[in-house]
Amino acid sequence: MEGISLKLANSIWHKEHTDKEVLEDMHWVTKHLLTDLDISIPKMSKDFIKDLCSLRSLAIAALQDKDIKKYRENLNRFLSQVHYTPQIVTENDQILLKMESYSKPESQLLATITMDLIELFTKNTILKVKRCSNEECQFFYIDYSKNRSKKFCSLRCSNLIKVRRHRANSKSH
Repeated sequence: MEGISLKLANSIWHKEHTDKEVLEDMHWVTKHLLTDLDISIPKMSKDFIKDLCSLRSLAIAALQDKDIKKYRENLNRFLSQVHYTPQIVTENDQILLKMESYSKPESQLLATITMDLIELFTKNTILKVKRCSNEECQFFYIDYSKNRSKKFCSLRCSNLIKVRRHRANSKSH
């Protein structure tokens, strides 16, 4: 699932702006990290929340550095917690080979986020990863624009900055 590592990294914004750790909130984790995944986590343990926070810190550092090499050992620790077995499955009358995991759901989520982060680097998508120019936001996003000129994570941030500039210019005239 593309973007899950960015969603995890961006969760730091909530903590910095509300003083509340959203990774402790099962509803937030379900809505933002488990959506589109075939993973269900019945209860979040303190160790799991600690691992999520640790992985978030690693993701932020790697995204800022645009380098994953020095984090390899720690990222491999998250990957080693999950084991996959190839399985033949049928979906919509098609035979597919899927990698099934019988590991704990928590380990599966941590590995999925880690694999998504690694994929940003292996597919060179990391070159398109930017941070929002809105100082109050600082979300990571992938700039898919043709000339790589996008400066904001969303229209909301872009419009907010434009309105602030306009008001500042109006006051000075």
